Amino acid sequence: MEMTKEIEKKGLLFSDELLGKIREKFCRIDTDYDGSRRLFFENAGGSLRLKSAYQIGDELDEFPDCFMREHDASVKLNSYVKKGREDFRILLNAKSGAIATALTASAVMFKITEPIIEHSMGTNVVTTVLEHPSASDACRYYAAKYGKEVRIAPADKKTGGVDTQALLYYLLYGADGRSGLVDMNGVETFFDFADLQNRDLILGIHLHNMDCRTAVQEYGKRGIIVYDREAKHYYSKQVAEFGTDGFVRVSPLHCNTIEEMEEFLKVTREITAL
Repeated sequence: MEMTKEIEKKGLLFSDELLGKIREKFCRIDTDYDGSRRLFFENAGGSLRLKSAYQIGDELDEFPDCFMREHDASVKLNSYVKKGREDFRILLNAKSGAIATALTASAVMFKITEPIIEHSMGTNVVTTVLEHPSASDACRYYAAKYGKEVRIAPADKKTGGVDTQALLYYLLYGADGRSGLVDMNGVETFFDFADLQNRDLILGIHLHNMDCRTAVQEYGKRGIIVYDREAKHYYSKQVAEFGTDGFVRVSPLHCNTIEEMEEFLKVTREITAL
């Protein structure tokens, strides 16, 4: 019973064997384009790539054929297209209906928002301060077009949301007598992390001795990629809701290791001492 409670509180790590198999599936998981070592903790903006996706992409790019013809190679290509669409529906849990596509996610947001606002009953359009600017912009644009009022709900400053994880626990609270980010001198963490089961593996921190952009540059010098979320940036205006002018966004993945978490904490201690 006690072990179950401990796991619920701190999370459970992958075994070394399983983690090794998972890491092997990703491209450049701990190396940069020039072969140097680096930790990519910016998966909320970019994303580590799967080797298998590039392998099948390279294979299909070798075909000169049009997939809409009737000879064998075209039929083979068409089967990949059909299977890809089926798999994409599974990814989106879209068992029925149409899937809207566009060159950017922002364009899709505008496509989806207009018919909802145009045909919905009522006079209010409600969004939250946490949404991507494309959602806010689409709501404002089409609310004005169809004569409706926009209402914006504020964020919950404790959870970072509107009202899991062993790696996150290690980042926040450390282990073996070494402090994590919560108790580290010169570091402020944002949001309430009491219930890690309901948290994504992403957090915001502020270093007291420098602004977030400078901090990101210092991490970069030491081979760690993170991102600065400044309140003045167009995509980050919601940051001000948390009473700060910006923070460093840290977003590792499940395939990172405890050793990489410790490396991040070590570098953070080094930067706060500058």
